[in-house]
Amino acid sequence: MHILFLTEHTAPEETSIGFVPAWDIILWNTLQYTGFATYDVMYYDMWYTTKNKSLWSPSERMKGSVQDYLNYRNPDAIIAWFNYYDTEESRAGIIDMVKFAVDRKIKVFQLWPDCVVRQQIEAADILADYMEKHILIAHRTAPPSSVKKDKYLGLWTPQCPKYFYNTNRNKAISVALNGEYMSREDRLWIVNMAHHHNVDIKLSGGRSSSPIDTETYARNARTTSIMLNSSQHPSFPQAKGRVFETLATCSMLLEMANPTVRDYIRPDIDYVEFIPNETDMIDKIRYYTKHENERKKIAESGHAVYSEKYTPQHFWKEVMRHI
Repeated sequence: MHILFLTEHTAPEETSIGFVPAWDIILWNTLQYTGFATYDVMYYDMWYTTKNKSLWSPSERMKGSVQDYLNYRNPDAIIAWFNYYDTEESRAGIIDMVKFAVDRKIKVFQLWPDCVVRQQIEAADILADYMEKHILIAHRTAPPSSVKKDKYLGLWTPQCPKYFYNTNRNKAISVALNGEYMSREDRLWIVNMAHHHNVDIKLSGGRSSSPIDTETYARNARTTSIMLNSSQHPSFPQAKGRVFETLATCSMLLEMANPTVRDYIRPDIDYVEFIPNETDMIDKIRYYTKHENERKKIAESGHAVYSEKYTPQHFWKEVMRHI
């Protein structure tokens, strides 16, 4: 089995910020860890610079890069992440690329880190007729407004065991929040509420922080007792990658109440949820900080569920089932 990953090296909105989504860790490194398939990676926004195609549109670069690759190798599947899909031209370019691959008997999957706003869902439904599946990594089910629900494969964000694992050691950081918060109203609320009540939380990663590498970010996750998180979205809630980072590292997840997260793990057994009011989050931080055995029991239960259901092996077995 051989997979081609097709993506951008740098998305326009992710430049000059702290920690950003690392597709090598989320995708091809986790596949490599399982040994289920070999792979190649093509960054279509870099390919065109080597081919003197700087005036090509993003969709032309996408199609051209795949055609160029398929001249010398036919993978069993292409797993793509497209940043440009919201115009008729960009969708036409994607469709042309997919048709070209399908004519070669190659299945094409589109990965969606988010698929929650109207433009994303409309684009996904248009592309669904050409894709094998849309892979969702923040939802169990297709978007409620989608008319092509059977074309969605609801999974989760796989975590690379090189970085996210249980150290079986005492946690040096009492309470933390990893990732972006300044541009996220729900996560900024968490930070402000903690500061208001003089609760010290360690912040790392995100647009407001100094850039940190993946190992530093992951080490903070591995050494945290209580990891605060919110996966809310104005359209509908998600289960973001930090949920699974926390489970993988055997820290206790304290998550803003969210029905999507409940699709994966059990509140008060595998994690603890809080209501966004004046007291609930703070009371639970203070309670589990003082009751280490209870905190540890929940963290270990969450880690056990992760090990039984949500490892890279589980993720890629499900994807391979459709190839």
